Amino acid sequence: MTYESFKQELIQMLSVHLSADTSFQVQQILKNNGLRLDGLSISTPEVNISPTIYLNYYYEQYQSGTSLDSIADKILACYHRYRMEESIDLSFFENFKTVRERIIYKLVNLKQNEALLAEIPFVPYLDLAIVFCYHLDHPATDAKDEAITNASILIRNSHLDYWHITLTELLTAARHNTPHLLQPTFCPLTQMLAQMQLPDMEDMDLAEQLPDYPLYLLTNRRQFLGAATILYHGLLKKCADELQSDLLILPSSIHEVLLLPYDGNQSLEECSRIVCQVNEDSVSPEEILSDHVYLFDRRTNQIHY
Repeated sequence: MTYESFKQELIQMLSVHLSADTSFQVQQILKNNGLRLDGLSISTPEVNISPTIYLNYYYEQYQSGTSLDSIADKILACYHRYRMEESIDLSFFENFKTVRERIIYKLVNLKQNEALLAEIPFVPYLDLAIVFCYHLDHPATDAKDEAITNASILIRNSHLDYWHITLTELLTAARHNTPHLLQPTFCPLTQMLAQMQLPDMEDMDLAEQLPDYPLYLLTNRRQFLGAATILYHGLLKKCADELQSDLLILPSSIHEVLLLPYDGNQSLEECSRIVCQVNEDSVSPEEILSDHVYLFDRRTNQIHY
């Protein structure tokens, strides 16, 4: 079955299980790293917001042998789990004063997001870009559910124009809010993996590629957009002082980084090769942050690449 036929038949199957006034809309959405996905919105007249379900992932499951009935059941389960019971008053988003306290930042790859960055405010950082979101406190902030991503609202250039604010004001708010809303966590990688029911494949692969080195996980408590923790004021210095070492920063994904105490003997080129290989083999294209490592110098409190 072609992808277009898959979408049509799937929507027909979904409509049988939902009320007659339910509407379905598929819209292509530009995601991180230039990835374009087909987002399905399932809406009813009484609710003005709905989760976005990305059909591309489900078509991959269908191609791997999952039945259309099973996929429809999964999508219905996602819809019922995350849908809103009533409309949300979106007028709060018209005034920066009412959104300021939930503005956060995240890190994305600069080169891989040129098209997206043309539409949104950003601050260049190393070979990355700091971009901004409005953080939603909603169960869908579980970043492990790749089919649902309504955890945040991406801030666009049009928002700054509407709010009559500058990029500096946006950055100031994000610097203050992000460490409080997404509090950091730092621990040995082995400890984190032992606590997880389903360990992240990219973290496991990196650990297997560097078996002789102690790796530490740096992210936030939600493990959501946690690579941005390297921006938290004084946090890398605190980690380096605790380990009494400079640090190699391995960008595991946009959701976390791995820290490796650096004694001057490790090859940055080899570590970058490993990161690149793991990105290619194990990390979702949408979640890749960078293909090389960074070095944090605790004496100068600077990151180099």
